[in-house]
Amino acid sequence: MAPPTVTQASSPRVGKDANSSNQLAPPTLGMSFDSMTEAKEYIVAWCAQENIPYLVFKADRRAWVLTCKDKNNCSFRLRVKNVDSPTISVFSPHTCSPLSYKKTAPTGGPITAKPYNWPHDVCSPMGYLDNQGEDISAVRALIPRLQRLLFAFRGAGFPIYHTREDPQGHRPDLSTLSGREAFRSRNNPAGTGIGFPGPMGRFLVRGEQGHDICPELYPVPGEPIIDKPGRGAFAYTDFELLLKIKGVKNLILSGVTTDVCVSSTMREASDRGFDCLVVENGTAATKTELHNAVHESLALEGGIFGATCKVEDLAPYVERLAEKRRNNKT
Repeated sequence: MAPPTVTQASSPRVGKDANSSNQLAPPTLGMSFDSMTEAKEYIVAWCAQENIPYLVFKADRRAWVLTCKDKNNCSFRLRVKNVDSPTISVFSPHTCSPLSYKKTAPTGGPITAKPYNWPHDVCSPMGYLDNQGEDISAVRALIPRLQRLLFAFRGAGFPIYHTREDPQGHRPDLSTLSGREAFRSRNNPAGTGIGFPGPMGRFLVRGEQGHDICPELYPVPGEPIIDKPGRGAFAYTDFELLLKIKGVKNLILSGVTTDVCVSSTMREASDRGFDCLVVENGTAATKTELHNAVHESLALEGGIFGATCKVEDLAPYVERLAEKRRNNKT
């Protein structure tokens, strides 16, 4: 059977790579199809060509999402969004890590956990934060760094906790939205705010795509999501209970935004006796000066709230630890 023909918004129709009549062209963001059936046939054929062991993560009339079977250690994610016409809206290349989750040994003793906050409406173009006129380039730049940390920590067997800010997910009838918050959210050049329709559903409304964690950093089974009613991860949640059950005493914090959710969680953790390590270039804010101020405050009084590190220092250590544990050398 001949391979399906697909189109791109600003390109001629493509089906096979111009350099080889036997090779399908790789998927690209914005690539569109005449039908969902055509999209699936093309992507399945391309995955077979590239020997990608995929899983169908989600399949409904609005979207079709694939991940790698080794999603603990591979960033591959492909999403076809079906609105006006089926279009590839998310594509992360297939990059399996050598740290196989299947061979990871369990850990014991004080364990380091890694929570972060990463909803679509904060990090995705045309999401809520972008709609507010904020610069999300620094936020977007974090994704590949955090992917590396996720692969390393999963390979080492450390528990990972994802956080999702519940005020950023209001009830669909907006009964949880105060008048002040509604006014504040519309105070932007576009005049749109919480509850207004956007490309990923209504802004900051529970159950909408924009409220969920972005696909590049999505939790795998066994990684709890902490739905927090405030900025910090501890207030009115079971996060502390989950940490105590695991014997966690040390937290490594990353995510967005540095000056709001990350710093709030860091302060709450410090007050509860946890030692915190904040990944300096694994966090970001909408303004550089706000990001820098938080990290400068960490250095006060010999590290009053904790310590900082960088991805390039932390990741290699955890990757080596994962390899040793994988080979039962610990």
